[in-house]
Amino acid sequence: MKQRLQIVVLAVMIMAALFSTQMFGQYPIEGVRLGVEGGVLRGHTDKPDDKLSEAIRLYLRHDIVVNLDGDLAGTYGGIKGTDYQADLWTADYKLLYKPPIFNPCVEPYVGAGVGIAYYFANHWFRAPSFDKSSYVGYIPVIAGIEFAITDYLQFDINASFNYSSSDAIVTYKSTNSQGSGINDAWWGAFAGVSVTLWGGSVTREKAEMRARELALAEARRIQDSIKAAAEVKRMQDSINAMAEALRLKEAKIAEALRIQDSIRAAALAQHIKDSIDNAAALRSKTPVALKTEVGKAIVLEGVVFKSGSAQITTASNLILNSARKTLEENPEITVQIQGFTDNVGKAKTNLKLSQKRAEAVKAWLVKNGIAASRITAEGYGDTNPRGDNRTAEGRQLNRRIEFFRVK
Repeated sequence: MKQRLQIVVLAVMIMAALFSTQMFGQYPIEGVRLGVEGGVLRGHTDKPDDKLSEAIRLYLRHDIVVNLDGDLAGTYGGIKGTDYQADLWTADYKLLYKPPIFNPCVEPYVGAGVGIAYYFANHWFRAPSFDKSSYVGYIPVIAGIEFAITDYLQFDINASFNYSSSDAIVTYKSTNSQGSGINDAWWGAFAGVSVTLWGGSVTREKAEMRARELALAEARRIQDSIKAAAEVKRMQDSINAMAEALRLKEAKIAEALRIQDSIRAAALAQHIKDSIDNAAALRSKTPVALKTEVGKAIVLEGVVFKSGSAQITTASNLILNSARKTLEENPEITVQIQGFTDNVGKAKTNLKLSQKRAEAVKAWLVKNGIAASRITAEGYGDTNPRGDNRTAEGRQLNRRIEFFRVK
């Protein structure tokens, strides 16, 4: 029987090889197909030396819906190794998913299903406590490709893995046990042909029409891809243009900031020069007009009050006369006299004292010929310190009168 099986398997595989060398035409694979295949099985057990065995497979395949076929198959073969051998008769039903591709005569597929197998083990390798034959369930998983040769003839090649629900197909005679306890399984590889029994009378014209439809769909897909690529390029160009505009804007901002910093530096240098000139004028003991700028204050160094009061001492006359001279020579300007104190004492008291001292300076200027409408007085207490109130030097810097040009 084994010899006859080997002859049949060899004949089926030769036929499949001959058919596979022909030019596959544009024939859709449809209808109910009856096929025969030859191939090999190989055990997947805990044995280290599983070997190949011949097998033959019959199947009935049919369409269910688009891209989904049913496959009813029966297989006769066996699995063997150095110290085990078992014949297998199997029957299973699988669902095959066929993804859509451009060529309608070539259909790759993957699938899975359920099946039942009858095994007959060689008793010379069998543990006596186990039946040498029985039925087991198994789960087949398959992957393959089906080719249309003519309207009614197809070529099929596939590989499968079959996982059984038992570990009793292969046993150890010497230990009277199944082995590792891992369920038995087997691999399969087959090639063969099938014929369409009914439902496959698709003419060449219909096949060519389907091929044209698929070609048109592919052309549309390519066209859409080209349009998408053009849109991506347009967006990229737009992004590049925006990036360049942003770069130019940033460059302009940087240049504006540089110019602004230059203007500020020049103004600061002029302010420092004016302060030096004012200090030099005060040292000369002769009243001179102070150099002022709108929005900036000059500290009237030398204004002295009696301790804890707003009474101006005569030592303040030089700097006050310089302030008066400034207002006389520049009748268009108005100023604010600002008073400040250190933080010794209560803040409320310091605020009142700074206000009184600012008003005292304003009164002195008005008394000496300056219009009161050109001068305001404001006390700020111990805010805006110029020095550290923790030291005597810092506190002295903070007790001051500032000449602030309003316009």
